[in-house]
Amino acid sequence: MSEDLAQWPCAGLWLEALEWHATLHEGSDMEWTDARLSEWRRWYSQPKNRRIFEQISQLLEDRDAYCQRHGRPKDADADPGDPGAGRARSPPFGWIKAAAGVLLAGAALACAVLALRVRWAGTRAAGPRAMVYETAVGQLETIHLSDGSTVTLGARTRLTAELTAHRRALRLLHGEAWFRDTDIASQPFSVKAGHGTITALGTSFVVDRDSDRVVVTVIGGTVEVSAMPDAAPRRTVHPGTRTRHPPAVRMVRGEALSYSDLGNIGPVTHVSAQAATAWAHGQLIFNGVPLRYVVENIGRYWSRRITIGPRAGRLRFSGLIYENGIQDWLNGLSTIFPVAVAEAGSSIGIHSRAPNAPRPNQAPRPGLLR
Repeated sequence: MSEDLAQWPCAGLWLEALEWHATLHEGSDMEWTDARLSEWRRWYSQPKNRRIFEQISQLLEDRDAYCQRHGRPKDADADPGDPGAGRARSPPFGWIKAAAGVLLAGAALACAVLALRVRWAGTRAAGPRAMVYETAVGQLETIHLSDGSTVTLGARTRLTAELTAHRRALRLLHGEAWFRDTDIASQPFSVKAGHGTITALGTSFVVDRDSDRVVVTVIGGTVEVSAMPDAAPRRTVHPGTRTRHPPAVRMVRGEALSYSDLGNIGPVTHVSAQAATAWAHGQLIFNGVPLRYVVENIGRYWSRRITIGPRAGRLRFSGLIYENGIQDWLNGLSTIFPVAVAEAGSSIGIHSRAPNAPRPNQAPRPGLLR
């Protein structure tokens, strides 16, 4: 087979593209050294390489769609004695020829697709279903998406990604994520979080999804934030009138905004890019943030459950909290706020107290806010 493939000039590029596809979907983080990542970016930056890589991704997606449409398992033609049985396999030969005819004309592509059958054995195909990435309490993880972009996930974060030859769509369900190198591919890069959409215009940005709001911070380049059409509160309107939604907001480096689950977009503020990404280095920095959101954030890095009352949650906090110093921060919280911190089993509750009420008999511990 390899001797036959050598006769076709495109076969080598198809095999290279397939190897990159397998590495991106099967490789571990240990494989992604700086040199390896640079090599991938150089290879993917070539228009011909990128085109073939996208054709492979589309072929795999069409293969899965074909199997689902005809009720055929992906491994229906697997040999029970084959070590690769149960893994993703190629569709019937006749369908491959049809798909090849759609992608490229001629026998060269037919031979290339036959070669892919051999190399696909034991690899996981990128189908139409979105990939799911999730981190546990206190866990950070950097993932390299197949389009060449990089995402660093904060603790207790869940992200889905659907990357095809025609679009790049991601959704941040909860937690915090730092998106970088989003301008490598030619397709738009969009992230949905809550009831809004963040569209990258060649940039690096951070998205923080809290319980009822989303905070977007631009680290470099430009992003555009818009409310979803169904995010605005439902109102009774006269027939023929249009429902107005907040206009899209464009931001540049060092700017941030938040929007609520009701679709309300807040004002653009100036922030420190270093502070916005400090969580990737074991630090949590806040500037005038309501205490309830502070508690949500530190809850991602601590195994104990923390609850906070409504009045205490409206207090605003500015300062730095080390991820390994959350207990110290809680111990000293009542010395800087009119709140009481009480333990109940494995949970900790924070409640407001009268300003003139006596504070707990507890001396403040040094170095709480640095």
